[in-house]
Amino acid sequence: MRQLKKWMIVSLTAILLVAVSFVNTVHTVFAETANTITLAVVGDAERKVILCPKEVAVQPDETALDVLKREFPNGIVTEQSSFGEYLTGVDGLLSGGEKPNSYWSFEVNGAAANVGADAYKVHSGDTVAFRYVTDWNVGLGNKTLEESIAELGGCEEQSEPAPTTPDQPGQSGPTDGNSEQPGQTDPTDGESGQPGKTDEDSAPVLMESVNKTIDNAVQFMLSRELQSDWEVIGVLQSAAAVSDEAKATYLKSLEDRVNTSARLNNMALARTILAINALGADPTNFAGQNLVSKLYNDETVGSINSYIYALLALDSRDYEIPSDAKWTRDSLISEILKEQHADGGWSFSSETGDPDMTGMALTALAPYKSRAEVKPAIDNAVSLLKTLQTSNGGYESDGVENANSAAQVVTGLAAIGVDPAGSEFTKDGHTLIQNLQSFQLSDGSFKWLSTDSESSSLASEQALYALVQYKFYTEGKGSIFHWTGNPVSVDNGSAEETASEDSESSNEVVTVVTESPTASAEAPSTENNTDTEEIVTVSSSKKTTTTPASAASASKKQKLPDTAMFGTETIVMTAAGAVLMTAGAILWRRKKAA
Repeated sequence: MRQLKKWMIVSLTAILLVAVSFVNTVHTVFAETANTITLAVVGDAERKVILCPKEVAVQPDETALDVLKREFPNGIVTEQSSFGEYLTGVDGLLSGGEKPNSYWSFEVNGAAANVGADAYKVHSGDTVAFRYVTDWNVGLGNKTLEESIAELGGCEEQSEPAPTTPDQPGQSGPTDGNSEQPGQTDPTDGESGQPGKTDEDSAPVLMESVNKTIDNAVQFMLSRELQSDWEVIGVLQSAAAVSDEAKATYLKSLEDRVNTSARLNNMALARTILAINALGADPTNFAGQNLVSKLYNDETVGSINSYIYALLALDSRDYEIPSDAKWTRDSLISEILKEQHADGGWSFSSETGDPDMTGMALTALAPYKSRAEVKPAIDNAVSLLKTLQTSNGGYESDGVENANSAAQVVTGLAAIGVDPAGSEFTKDGHTLIQNLQSFQLSDGSFKWLSTDSESSSLASEQALYALVQYKFYTEGKGSIFHWTGNPVSVDNGSAEETASEDSESSNEVVTVVTESPTASAEAPSTENNTDTEEIVTVSSSKKTTTTPASAASASKKQKLPDTAMFGTETIVMTAAGAVLMTAGAILWRRKKAA
């Protein structure tokens, strides 16, 4: 009997050891076969397909650029910038140079990546493609990788060129001296996307670049509480996920503004209506007041920017206005047209048009662009904006090129259906959209002047909603200042209750900057000029930072299987085998001793 027990223990131990070895081998083999990607490099009409889709083994934590460098050990050229390393040449085919608008696109699984090739860590099973684009104004169109390969003759007919090592790195595209760009999908950083929808006279743009810029700005703003009406509009209209808590906190600040302001009038009142609509509430029944009726009966509306704001607010939900109201849509349009200067533009105080106020006027007049009295005014304004555009593709206010002026023109042009990135608004290879993007800093915020090193809250909010308006234009969605659907009825106490759920939350100060959408509208030379600034103390529960969906999806990590002897299952089984072996040895010794 003892002999039988001994052989049973020995046999079981042997079986477990074999199982451990088998599992370890399976893990190792699986890891080796799973850690591969498909890599492809597509050149131009001369170079054809440089690397047909090929399965390449990859290591943990390798980036797409690491894999490309390993595949072309002497044929990769990159450039460094404040936001990373981007690709400018593969196997002798350089971006820039004789084709100044050319660049290398970077795609993962058929879509433009949300980060640069130097930052994207490849996952097993990925298809990574680098495609050479000769003109960023045209982009790749809607061509898939397979279609690009077929267009160049296919892989079977291509002979692989001998790798070459360029002597000098090529330029990735023209620059305008604004070096602090974020990791946006810009034609200069080797990433690209699909072109946006444009009017018949305009060239398409790479919309992934705009989407990346928007996402970076939104993430910056959601990293702290929303701080202004225009910021609220830009973030929410970008379709980013914003927590109910953040919305309730800002609604509470708007309630406090309505309840405590001795005279909430003209521009401040119009802005408040727009912000309430952005948050999904009802300005006709907010804090016990009908703010819309207050606006169309407001006696203080009497300047060009107050006419513009009032028209935007009254159009925000197509509110019905009584015939006996102080202000109707027709009367506001009439006043705006009266303020137009002979050169075709608008301004706050000068006799000539400036880009900021002209862009604002176009935004307000956009729904009426087909009217007989409005169309000539819009045409004249567009003609003026063409002449005012700088060689960098941007706009000046008081003699200095700045982000705010570019943002207002982008907003106005996109609202009326004119492409700010089309041929009409491209100067020396620089589009207006690219000019505005050049002011973005690495944290996602925007600076006012190209020479600034710090961000500007005004430039950040205006650039964001301008680019969101441009996105609306490419998608045929109309104005970002117009909402449809039924607003939510807000109980006077609901926002406060939601914002103060956490009994241990501390009072925090929310700065509600109630400025004009453009600092230069009233004082062009002073970037931080505002109408008023209110400090509202609200009870806020713990902050929740919400990442936009596109950014969140880019950060997902694929878990690879445990490998070799480092797998948890293997360790457990090995330990069990060791225990059984020890037990067997002890029994054997006891038998000998007996």
